[in-house]
Amino acid sequence: MKNLLAIMKREFGYIFSNRRLLIIIFIIPIFYTLLFGYLYINHLVTGMKTAIIDQNKTQLSRSIIEGFDKNDKFALVKTLDSPSQIKEHMENGTIDVAIVIPKDFATDVMSSEEAPILIIVNGSNMIISNSVTVNALGIIQTYSTGIAANKLQATSGVPFEQAVNQVNPISIRIRPWYNPTYNYTNFLLLGLIATAIQQVSLLYVAVSFAREKDRGTLSELNALGGNAFTKVMGKILPYFTINLAALTVSLLIARYLYKVPFRGSITALIFLSILFIFCIDALGVFLSLICSNELEATQIAMLVAIPSFLFSGFTWPIQAMPIPCQALAKILPLTYFTQAIRKIDIMGLSWLHLQQEIFVLIIMTLVLLPAAILTYKFKYAKLTAADNAININ
Repeated sequence: MKNLLAIMKREFGYIFSNRRLLIIIFIIPIFYTLLFGYLYINHLVTGMKTAIIDQNKTQLSRSIIEGFDKNDKFALVKTLDSPSQIKEHMENGTIDVAIVIPKDFATDVMSSEEAPILIIVNGSNMIISNSVTVNALGIIQTYSTGIAANKLQATSGVPFEQAVNQVNPISIRIRPWYNPTYNYTNFLLLGLIATAIQQVSLLYVAVSFAREKDRGTLSELNALGGNAFTKVMGKILPYFTINLAALTVSLLIARYLYKVPFRGSITALIFLSILFIFCIDALGVFLSLICSNELEATQIAMLVAIPSFLFSGFTWPIQAMPIPCQALAKILPLTYFTQAIRKIDIMGLSWLHLQQEIFVLIIMTLVLLPAAILTYKFKYAKLTAADNAININ
């Protein structure tokens, strides 16, 4: 026991003397708890972008629309003239939900015929589709019960409470596009693959230059010749090649072993994959160059990678996040790649609908790659063997 306490005392001394280590093992879990709790602070998905197609245009249909408008789960952003317009707006990301009130809706309700309201939802995000189903059903049942009770009370004179128990005249038909069976593998697996590729890529690229510094071999690297661009690309390309191969095999496994559908352009998927991995590798090299040693580079890479999946919007919709979390999501490369891979694989969209993701990933790469090159050029390119020895000591 005495020896055990002595070892514990020594280790506690090391931990408390290493401020970065103390922060990582004690402060970071608390920080992530606060951050992830804030991400889900709204508890429910709200503000789902909703389009209305009112083919009935009666007081009753307007009352139903008002019910959706007053519910904070739905945000009425479009009024469309025809159901044929839904596909275009859903593919562009303008809407998540479309509510279609049929032409004979009011007549069917008054004549005690079934009066279904069609709700079309983007099923590629199951969080949204499940939320739409639950909340739309609640709204429609409220109106349906009230209408049925009033009709029965007027015709038979039964008390309102008793009338509530009668058959409801309004029903809804949910039609989830792109993932009609609510397949959880289709929803989640692609995002997990992208996250895994980012995790391993960022982790190992981030120590590529830091490892040279720790081992005192930067002068050897400089002796190989070439400018700063050559050095940075020489570090990136091996990891890039392996990461791209791993991503390709993972997507093939998802497609042929787990039967995740692929409905889009293979060319677009390959291009987006190349762009994403190159962007992540450029970020990793930049972190490697600005960190003082291998341990610090590893720690920073992990701190960046861990929250990315939750903030990417792949599971929890970005519009349901608090504003600061939305801002964080928009600076993460994973956000744009997971959105793109869902659009290509699950929704089967073309290049036309991937312009934003392509543009942002290109801009990020054009910022990170020159930043890494300039950092190497001005900080490490002229490092001599003597300087390196001093730096290591």
